[in-house]
Amino acid sequence: MSNPAVCPIDDSGIRELLDRLNSPERKKATLRALGKAAGVLAAATRASLKEAGINSESDTVKRRKSVTGRVTESHWGKMRDGIWVTNDGDHEVVVTIINDPRLRWFELGTVSRVTKKGYRRGLIEPKGFFWLAQESAAEAIYAKIVASLDEYFKSLENK
Repeated sequence: MSNPAVCPIDDSGIRELLDRLNSPERKKATLRALGKAAGVLAAATRASLKEAGINSESDTVKRRKSVTGRVTESHWGKMRDGIWVTNDGDHEVVVTIINDPRLRWFELGTVSRVTKKGYRRGLIEPKGFFWLAQESAAEAIYAKIVASLDEYFKSLENK
């Protein structure tokens, strides 16, 4: 039985075009296309975060009181800034939410938390906003990759 979440795509035409390019040109074209597609996924993730009802626009400030009574503040920043797009310049482009623990908690949820004295602190239900963004933006991501490669091939024809 096949997985309904997996949709096979006939990419033989794209592969044929990429095979005609030499290695440095292929790397440049694919990284450019993947970078543009990653931007689409990052934007979809920010929109999905907002749709999930998570306030990603406010600046989170954590205040701690030390043993001496001194209050210190640590600014975590806005949650939407925790969605990172990284391009290693070699062979991959990554969109990640792992760098911000708050985003991980809302994506995967947490177990029920209890203090040492037995006080219940609740749990965070998993929202799955990153997964939903991937699902909803799949066609747009593919279209962006195809458009970027098409643009690149047209620029090669004009040379």
